[in-house]
Amino acid sequence: TFTASTTATLGPATVTITGTSGTLTHTVTINLNVVPQPTPDFSLAASPTSLTIDRGASGMSTITITRTGGFTGSVAFSASGLPAGVTASFNPASTTGTASALTLAASNTATTGQATVTITGVGGGLTHSIPISLTVNAPPTPDFTLSASPASLTINQGASGTSTINITRTEPTGTRVLVSGIWA
Repeated sequence: TFTASTTATLGPATVTITGTSGTLTHTVTINLNVVPQPTPDFSLAASPTSLTIDRGASGMSTITITRTGGFTGSVAFSASGLPAGVTASFNPASTTGTASALTLAASNTATTGQATVTITGVGGGLTHSIPISLTVNAPPTPDFTLSASPASLTINQGASGTSTINITRTEPTGTRVLVSGIWA
């Protein structure tokens, strides 16, 4: 076993190992290379790297931490470049693990359009940032259509006929519609 101290000379060296038994002697050489200790570090990645959300809704991205060089410190997250009305939350906000779930939530009055949100991780005296592309859209305008079945009736004087009125709603679901004085 070869062990290099923290002050060992860096670079290549040839080590000769000699074995003897009685009158016999044999040697073998080992090429040894002492390299600097890896610097503890981490990097960040987002999945997905782009989110599109409507006003009043939210979206998620997983922020993954890749640790190198023996880095074991806690990484704390923050977000900047958020459009007005958009908030960012991390779960967990700080971790010694390998990931955090980012939620971007847009209020009903959030600024629409495209923005680049910068996710920053800080830990062990190190700071790394990655971009996430965010698009905030206005939600679809609530609307509905009416149809009749049958669409045409022929009735005799003094008699009655029936036609079913169907309501087809578009966003948001649960919208009430007033049809001939009756809420549906």
